[in-house]
Amino acid sequence: MEKIPNLIDNDNNRLKDVESQKRGELLSTIKEKRSQRDDLLKESSSLKTKIKDIFGSHKKESLEYEIRNIQDRLYRDVNYKKENIYKELSNESREIIIETIEKPLVDLKNIFYKLSDNTNTQEENDLLKNNAQNIIENFKFQNIIEGFNNPTLLKKINFYLDNFLENDNYVYDKYNSKDEINFSSFSRKLSKVFLSEISNKIENGGIYEHNIDINFLKTVKRAQNFNSFNHDMQIENNLSILMNDAISKIDIFYLSQVPELVDLAANRSVEFRENLNNKISSNLIAEKWSDINSACKSSSKYLSEVALEGLDNYLNVYGISVGDVKFAWELFPQKSDGYKFNNIEVNILKMKELETSRPGIVKSLFSEFGIKEFHRYPTNVLIKQFDTKDQDLPYGIVLFTNDDHNDAFDLDREIIESMSKQTENKLLIRISEFQSRFSFLKNLASFNERYGKKNKIEYLLWGAHGWQAAIGNIGNLQLNGKGAKRTKDFFIDKPEIILASCSTGAEGAIAQKMSEIYNATVHAPSIPSNLEKVLVNFDSQNKLHFNVEFQRNCGNTYSFGNKTDQQA
Repeated sequence: MEKIPNLIDNDNNRLKDVESQKRGELLSTIKEKRSQRDDLLKESSSLKTKIKDIFGSHKKESLEYEIRNIQDRLYRDVNYKKENIYKELSNESREIIIETIEKPLVDLKNIFYKLSDNTNTQEENDLLKNNAQNIIENFKFQNIIEGFNNPTLLKKINFYLDNFLENDNYVYDKYNSKDEINFSSFSRKLSKVFLSEISNKIENGGIYEHNIDINFLKTVKRAQNFNSFNHDMQIENNLSILMNDAISKIDIFYLSQVPELVDLAANRSVEFRENLNNKISSNLIAEKWSDINSACKSSSKYLSEVALEGLDNYLNVYGISVGDVKFAWELFPQKSDGYKFNNIEVNILKMKELETSRPGIVKSLFSEFGIKEFHRYPTNVLIKQFDTKDQDLPYGIVLFTNDDHNDAFDLDREIIESMSKQTENKLLIRISEFQSRFSFLKNLASFNERYGKKNKIEYLLWGAHGWQAAIGNIGNLQLNGKGAKRTKDFFIDKPEIILASCSTGAEGAIAQKMSEIYNATVHAPSIPSNLEKVLVNFDSQNKLHFNVEFQRNCGNTYSFGNKTDQQA
């Protein structure tokens, strides 16, 4: 059975006293029954009983039977009452924790938010502050310490503290002044008590193993954040011991969500660093990409550096480095604590698939065409591009940005697949990616230098985030520049352009201007939207034309500066 902690209720009664009273009552019952048994034992062995039995009364036999019954009942009743006492005390413990920890913290939290209401009267605010002062003055910090003696209660206390401390410091500091309650001071004291008891337990035998989970560590992290102004070396050293124990119990995916604790332990413990390095290496060997993804994106400097270095060694097999794909795969700290889309896994799976068919294809597509987000594109299209990269044949291009904050361009795989099938045996699709305005223009120039002597670009599917005035970081000003105007010569006369870019197709927006500068037919959405369908047509001169549908039916088409209907 779990140990019953010596909690204090709101009336300052100690649970230990209640336990002593109940066990005292049980002891009195035991003494009373034993006394009855002993009296019967004396009677059964007395001379009087023996004389009666000589005359056939069987008195001793009857007394011994009664003694056995008393003994059996005593055994059953004592065990039953012991279990009942434990259940009653356990229930009482939970009630005390609710009344002295959960309820006060919930009430304080509500008061903090009520005080932020600017419509409160001064009288209402004064009442709220008085209530908060009363809660703080009567808060039973000792129950947090006592709760560590019981793993079940510790889980509950952990939950209540985490819920309370999840607010940012400014919420509590907002109402601090010399004349008002220092809410943040209370939060810091709460955190210090919690951390100190963790430290004490580590020094005196450790925390219950089944309590070391991510929820527990998140509360420790919040408490440490509140207590960061006061560097207690003993507490910090013991927390590093706690984290070293956690390495074997908690996945990297979850450890990445407590970056402050990871760095704290890494700065203090060689053993922790070695264990963490080994765990990252094991994850890489096992290809647990969700964990590696979270580690790379963790705000823990040490964890991310180890994970990125390990990933870099892994990617070297394909002839690329982490530095090549870090921006495109978004391998930098995320506010979502590692829950960002797992670009590592989807790209490596696609890279493996490509390499199985064409060894060396990944390095070629990256170095020659700048492709980093391999998973965006159909495998057969990428393989065909690799196979025909040195053939100067009629072609159109797909140019997608690497700056894709919401993974919008990961949704166009089927569009590209459809375009490939519709243009098969007539036009090649060549795919490339860019990160900046300079790299966009450089890619166009590279295509022209490589294939432009015989074949100009017949169409462009341009994917980048945009608005009415610009697509990516290219606006009307840049379109009118010499560099952009020079790219007109890279296209055939009257090319087709699709802008997969929000709002660029509104009247007077950049799509209309582009159609004029490039003497092109440009398709674009008038509001935020994604591509729905692209139908390909070839006229009698074998020239390509697009019929483009955007979601929400918001597409506009411009030819040579004028809005027009799409060609069927």
